[in-house]
Amino acid sequence: MNLKVLIVIPKKEVRDFVIDILESHCNGQDIHLEIDKEESLQDALDRCRNGALYRLIVSHLHIYERRKAPLVEARKFGLTLFQTLAREGINIPGILLTPDVDDEQLSLAISFPNFSPVPMEGRWEKHIEIIAARSFACPSESESQRTAMVNGSSQKKVQV
Repeated sequence: MNLKVLIVIPKKEVRDFVIDILESHCNGQDIHLEIDKEESLQDALDRCRNGALYRLIVSHLHIYERRKAPLVEARKFGLTLFQTLAREGINIPGILLTPDVDDEQLSLAISFPNFSPVPMEGRWEKHIEIIAARSFACPSESESQRTAMVNGSSQKKVQV
């Protein structure tokens, strides 16, 4: 089974570590991950809005607003990514890697149950494995049966 995953993490070493966690989770299973990588809010939203059928999105809290923009940690564009997807009805499970979990992230997690903030402390990689297992174990249906919101005119939601 092929599953698409979107990774939105600017720091290569963190991105590669997350990819290793996801790929090692799939070892020995009939799962092949097709991983797309982005570093900015705008590029990630463009991918999601253009019909990509992602089974999981993993983003860091601190991502670029757009390509070639400076990294502004105070803006929390990773959280903005998941807030925007939730507001637009794009229902893709997501993991937000964060230094610590705050009230704004908890509020989104309550209203958007497919969203999980994961503090990057202790054994945070175990949280990624558990959430990935849950996201990858969705009922099997052919990719052609799944729909995605496309260009805002077709209000179809991804069902994963």
